[in-house]
Amino acid sequence: MKFAKIVYGGSVSCWLSAIGIAFLITLGLSGMWITTNQLSFSPTIQHQEYWRLVRYLLTPGQRLAFQELALSSRANHHFTEVKFMVQGGLLIWIISLITSWWVWYQLKNRGQLWQLSTVLKFSLMGWLILIVMISIDFGDWFLQLHQVVFTNHDWIFSPRADQIINLLPVKFFLRFTLIWGGITSLLIGSLIGLANQQTKQLFRQLRTHPTNNGGDQRNNNDPNDN
Repeated sequence: MKFAKIVYGGSVSCWLSAIGIAFLITLGLSGMWITTNQLSFSPTIQHQEYWRLVRYLLTPGQRLAFQELALSSRANHHFTEVKFMVQGGLLIWIISLITSWWVWYQLKNRGQLWQLSTVLKFSLMGWLILIVMISIDFGDWFLQLHQVVFTNHDWIFSPRADQIINLLPVKFFLRFTLIWGGITSLLIGSLIGLANQQTKQLFRQLRTHPTNNGGDQRNNNDPNDN
């Protein structure tokens, strides 16, 4: 039972680690699709304002202050809540990375990485199905997500009072989610491949040297060696 908890707990940690890495990669790529014609500012200014928001979300203690875009106090409060979630997610991500490494090390030494690989395979199938379901009606899912996660209506922006929303329409988040989910899937697939590869290497070593460890131990413990 305890070993099963290690396997399933390790799979959760691997997923959280992959989700966190994929999030940061997608966030770094997201500037490629933020330019809009709904603002009078140049694409350069739009990118500068967007990256101010990104730095605010990732940097503890930093205040949000746009130089060109208008932002109401309600929208500012919403981004404060989002920042709290992002910072908490990053903390969970770091803990998950450490936990994943420890579980991987333990399972590798026991020759049980194939069990982790099996759990990841089945969960990856569910993950891909979830991405497809979300993408079918993303607008409705995105709306319900905000209604569940946030206890207020500060997330409802006005295009005039909160100009940042013109850079972040629903289609922006749809693309972000799909790329984020796709990169996460690739990372999990890579972990599955790595686990299978290391498991095969272990089996080959056992076939080649099935009794070396026992023989070495007997030689080391023999008091008549001298």
